[in-house]
Amino acid sequence: MYISSMRDKQHTESNANLLTLSTLHTKNNNKMEISTTERQEFNRKIFQRVVDNMTMEEIEIRSLLVSMSASTEENILFQQVLTNEYNNRKKQ
Repeated sequence: MYISSMRDKQHTESNANLLTLSTLHTKNNNKMEISTTERQEFNRKIFQRVVDNMTMEEIEIRSLLVSMSASTEENILFQQVLTNEYNNRKKQ
């Protein structure tokens, strides 16, 4: 009887732990969906800080290098930041 109740208790605790893990996994997946946009904005800010400290010549060289690199999400975003900064400086 005692062994049976111990097994039941372990089984209940195991189910509770699985439910907790499942809930955490779902919350983390939801965060990943939300964080894609946040990550993109974060990357944009970092790229902008890097580009702010570049000369026009460095922007031109970096833009060429990025355009020759693989077409990843980060590279496309970096190229946009480089192009925008280049155009803004040309207007001045």
